[in-house]
Amino acid sequence: MLELAYDKTGVCKSIKKYGFAMDSNDDPEVADCQTKNFAMFYNTRESMNSFSALYDNVEGLTDKWVEYWNQTSAAFANNPYVIGYDPLNEPYPGNFARDDKLLIPGHLDAVKLAPMYTSAYEKYIANDPENIMWFMPASFPDEAGFLGGQVYDVGFTTPPGGEIGSPNHVLNDHTYCCQMSASECKTGEP
Repeated sequence: MLELAYDKTGVCKSIKKYGFAMDSNDDPEVADCQTKNFAMFYNTRESMNSFSALYDNVEGLTDKWVEYWNQTSAAFANNPYVIGYDPLNEPYPGNFARDDKLLIPGHLDAVKLAPMYTSAYEKYIANDPENIMWFMPASFPDEAGFLGGQVYDVGFTTPPGGEIGSPNHVLNDHTYCCQMSASECKTGEP
């Protein structure tokens, strides 16, 4: 029953239902995808499940992500032109159709992102104690563009792997005017 509502709103709709031409791997053709705003794809079933797989270490995905940051931070250790890392840009809540707690502002930050970021941070610092982590909360639902726009506290109580006042952490929060209200950016400009 929810599938009909989700399909109508685009939430948890399969990418295969958009009518794109598919390549030999059964993935949508890039040219077709580029005809749509990329933000539309965040709500697809595939995207939501991919984010959840990362957060929940499905098939060791989180472990591989942490090892990626270990290898990357080791390769750039002591490079004077690299001062830090932003491990995950604009983390999406994952499959909130399966876990509605992901729609509680701050929940993803506290329960999923903080432990994952801490694991990456520990690798950064082991490779170069001067590295800085720019860590990002969930843009949604910590901010929501309905009811005149809502902004909530992030779910981090301390920087991941650090303490309040850490010189090795920066809260990297992205905000878009359209998150506050659909009418806020009628021209597409802030």
